[in-house]
Amino acid sequence: MGGDSGNNNNSKGNEGNDHGGNDHGNDRGNDHGRKHREEGWIHVNERSYSAHPTGCVTVISGLGSTSFNIRNDSRKTVEVFRGATCDNGAPIATVGPHSTSNGVNPGKTDAVKVRDGVLASFRIVHDRDHDDRDDKGGKGDRDDD
Repeated sequence: MGGDSGNNNNSKGNEGNDHGGNDHGNDRGNDHGRKHREEGWIHVNERSYSAHPTGCVTVISGLGSTSFNIRNDSRKTVEVFRGATCDNGAPIATVGPHSTSNGVNPGKTDAVKVRDGVLASFRIVHDRDHDDRDDKGGKGDRDDD
């Protein structure tokens, strides 16, 4: 029937494909995987985002959600804002490196309507002191005299 697909119909899509994907922990010999592992990850509710500082990221959580749970698995600081952009005043939450903030309630926004859910945005803050230490190769104890 049809023709030979070459895989005996044992896989669908990219199952079993060792190329790309969301492989957080394994570096398959490419710089892309290593960069994400070094930068770290930001987890908002059940989604993961690279901690590479790329600008403002809008997050929407539906299905009756009233708040966000934010886990910062990086060496950066995360600022969370009310609304779809990161320029709506002061952050409603700041999550430090390797920290968690649960129950962050952004409230309702007038600009964007989300039925039965919440909307917020976040950005990665460049931590200059921490990055300078890393550039010198020092991951051990610091002598702060």
